[in-house]
Amino acid sequence: MTQQPNQSPEPTAVGASGCAQGLSVRRVTGSPRHRLPVAFSSGRLHVMTNTRQIPTPLSVVSYLFLLMGIMAAIGIIGELTQGSIRLDFDLLGFWIFFGLRRYSQGWRTCALSFIWLQLIALPIVFVYGFFGSGPAFIKIFGVRYADIPIIWVSVVSAVLFLLVLWMYRVLTRPSIRSSFYVESQTPAA
Repeated sequence: MTQQPNQSPEPTAVGASGCAQGLSVRRVTGSPRHRLPVAFSSGRLHVMTNTRQIPTPLSVVSYLFLLMGIMAAIGIIGELTQGSIRLDFDLLGFWIFFGLRRYSQGWRTCALSFIWLQLIALPIVFVYGFFGSGPAFIKIFGVRYADIPIIWVSVVSAVLFLLVLWMYRVLTRPSIRSSFYVESQTPAA
């Protein structure tokens, strides 16, 4: 068997240990888009994946969307127990959570859409807290608990606005935004 200078040796028979004459054998499995290299060594199967460490701010944002989804689910269940049906789009927080953790472009866009709606609505609620009349009330999962002065609506909306603004900043930060795109799909701006 003659070998050309720039060619690798032909494959040889592989024993139970996965190695033949000191060479490790590697094969690639999966669809062309999601290939996982598999290495055989010492008789064990090792799957090597390209796991990325999720940045802490992105993780916090994803968990906030999960919390939003849980609260929506509890609210819907609470309404069902009272005999009414309510549709709450915050339930999408579950899927946004998993999408952000998988670096899905579509779910990042969905998360940004939710954030934009909140960035528009919260200043309106803030102004209502100053000019509204009558007491406001605390209603958690469909149950009214207490009446509070209406100025607290402005205080809570201001805090929530700062939180949502921080979430927007995290999702649009260049280092995090670029992790949602592969090199061939990186946006120009």
